[in-house]
Amino acid sequence: MNQVTEQARNAVRQGGETAGQTHLRPAGDIFEHGHGITIVLDMPGVSKDRLNIHSDRNTLTVEGDVEISVPEDTESLHADVRATHYRRDFSVSGEQLDVDAIEASLRDGVLRIDIPKRAELRPRKIEVRTG
Repeated sequence: MNQVTEQARNAVRQGGETAGQTHLRPAGDIFEHGHGITIVLDMPGVSKDRLNIHSDRNTLTVEGDVEISVPEDTESLHADVRATHYRRDFSVSGEQLDVDAIEASLRDGVLRIDIPKRAELRPRKIEVRTG
Protein backbone atom coordinates (compact mmCIF):
# COMPACT_ATOMS: atom_id res chain seq x y z
CA MET A 1 0.00 0.00 0.00
CA ASN A 2 1.49 3.33 -0.97
CA GLN A 3 1.78 6.31 1.34
CA VAL A 4 -0.87 8.39 -0.47
CA THR A 5 -3.48 5.61 -0.09
CA GLU A 6 -2.66 5.19 3.59
CA GLN A 7 -2.89 8.96 4.12
CA ALA A 8 -6.26 9.07 2.35
CA ARG A 9 -7.61 6.29 4.55
CA ASN A 10 -6.50 8.17 7.62
CA ALA A 11 -7.84 11.47 6.24
CA VAL A 12 -11.45 10.80 7.28
CA ARG A 13 -12.09 9.36 10.71
CA GLN A 14 -15.35 9.10 12.53
CA GLY A 15 -15.62 11.49 15.40
CA GLY A 16 -16.97 10.60 18.81
CA GLU A 17 -20.36 11.53 20.13
CA THR A 18 -20.81 14.66 22.18
CA ALA A 19 -21.48 13.75 25.79
CA GLY A 20 -24.87 14.71 27.19
CA GLN A 21 -26.58 15.38 23.86
CA THR A 22 -29.43 13.25 22.61
CA HIS A 23 -29.23 12.54 18.93
CA LEU A 24 -29.17 9.59 16.61
CA ARG A 25 -26.02 8.69 14.75
CA PRO A 26 -26.99 8.01 11.14
CA ALA A 27 -25.70 4.78 9.65
CA GLY A 28 -23.11 5.37 6.99
CA ASP A 29 -20.32 4.12 4.80
CA ILE A 30 -17.04 5.71 3.75
CA PHE A 31 -15.49 4.91 0.38
CA GLU A 32 -12.13 5.86 -1.10
CA HIS A 33 -11.65 6.26 -4.84
CA GLY A 34 -9.07 7.86 -7.13
CA HIS A 35 -10.61 11.31 -6.86
CA GLY A 36 -11.20 11.40 -3.11
CA ILE A 37 -13.50 10.10 -0.42
CA THR A 38 -17.27 9.64 -0.45
CA ILE A 39 -19.38 9.44 2.70
CA VAL A 40 -22.89 7.99 2.36
CA LEU A 41 -25.29 8.46 5.28
CA ASP A 42 -28.85 7.25 5.85
CA MET A 43 -30.93 10.29 6.82
CA PRO A 44 -34.55 9.08 6.47
CA GLY A 45 -37.16 11.81 6.67
CA VAL A 46 -34.65 14.68 6.60
CA SER A 47 -35.42 17.33 3.98
CA LYS A 48 -32.81 19.58 2.39
CA ASP A 49 -34.17 22.51 4.42
CA ARG A 50 -33.60 20.68 7.70
CA LEU A 51 -30.09 19.47 6.86
CA ASN A 52 -26.94 21.26 8.00
CA ILE A 53 -23.44 20.28 6.89
CA HIS A 54 -20.49 22.37 7.96
CA SER A 55 -16.75 22.06 8.36
CA ASP A 56 -14.70 23.77 11.00
CA ARG A 57 -10.96 23.26 10.92
CA ASN A 58 -10.58 19.47 10.78
CA THR A 59 -14.15 18.48 11.67
CA LEU A 60 -17.00 17.84 9.27
CA THR A 61 -20.38 17.87 11.03
CA VAL A 62 -23.62 16.56 9.56
CA GLU A 63 -26.90 17.37 11.32
CA GLY A 64 -30.49 16.87 10.31
CA ASP A 65 -33.92 17.11 11.92
CA VAL A 66 -37.08 15.13 11.33
CA GLU A 67 -40.35 16.27 12.82
CA ILE A 68 -43.51 14.27 12.34
CA SER A 69 -46.58 16.41 12.82
CA VAL A 70 -49.76 15.04 14.32
CA PRO A 71 -53.02 16.42 12.90
CA GLU A 72 -54.91 18.67 15.34
CA ASP A 73 -58.08 16.64 15.64
CA THR A 74 -56.36 13.38 16.47
CA GLU A 75 -55.21 11.63 19.59
CA SER A 76 -51.92 9.78 19.49
CA LEU A 77 -52.35 6.17 20.60
CA HIS A 78 -48.71 5.26 20.12
CA ALA A 79 -45.69 7.25 18.95
CA ASP A 80 -42.17 5.89 18.76
CA VAL A 81 -40.86 8.90 16.86
CA ARG A 82 -42.16 12.46 16.89
CA ALA A 83 -38.94 14.34 16.45
CA THR A 84 -35.48 13.06 15.66
CA HIS A 85 -32.16 14.85 15.54
CA TYR A 86 -29.35 13.19 13.58
CA ARG A 87 -25.73 14.15 14.10
CA ARG A 88 -22.43 12.71 13.06
CA ASP A 89 -18.95 14.20 13.19
CA PHE A 90 -15.98 13.23 11.07
CA SER A 91 -12.35 14.23 11.54
CA VAL A 92 -11.15 15.44 8.14
CA SER A 93 -7.48 15.99 7.38
CA GLY A 94 -6.94 19.04 5.24
CA GLU A 95 -3.48 17.82 4.21
CA GLN A 96 -4.80 15.10 1.88
CA LEU A 97 -8.31 16.37 1.12
CA ASP A 98 -9.58 19.60 -0.43
CA VAL A 99 -12.09 20.57 2.28
CA ASP A 100 -12.97 23.76 0.40
CA ALA A 101 -14.39 21.70 -2.48
CA ILE A 102 -16.77 19.43 -0.53
CA GLU A 103 -20.04 18.71 -2.34
CA ALA A 104 -23.20 17.07 -1.00
CA SER A 105 -26.43 15.71 -2.44
CA LEU A 106 -29.57 14.30 -0.83
CA ARG A 107 -31.86 11.84 -2.56
CA ASP A 108 -34.51 9.53 -1.12
CA GLY A 109 -33.19 9.91 2.43
CA VAL A 110 -29.59 9.12 1.48
CA LEU A 111 -26.98 11.85 1.88
CA ARG A 112 -23.85 11.65 -0.26
CA ILE A 113 -20.84 13.81 0.62
CA ASP A 114 -17.93 13.94 -1.81
CA ILE A 115 -14.58 15.19 -0.53
CA PRO A 116 -12.00 15.42 -3.32
CA LYS A 117 -8.33 14.75 -2.80
CA ARG A 118 -6.04 17.71 -3.29
CA ALA A 119 -5.15 18.03 -6.97
CA GLU A 120 -1.50 17.12 -6.42
CA LEU A 121 -2.50 13.79 -4.79
CA ARG A 122 -4.99 12.68 -7.46
CA PRO A 123 -3.87 10.12 -9.99
CA ARG A 124 -3.53 11.64 -13.41
CA LYS A 125 -2.83 10.33 -16.85
CA ILE A 126 0.24 11.69 -18.55
CA GLU A 127 -0.13 12.08 -22.27
CA VAL A 128 2.77 10.89 -24.38
CA ARG A 129 3.53 12.98 -27.43
CA THR A 130 5.32 11.77 -30.48
CA GLY A 131 7.89 13.59 -32.54
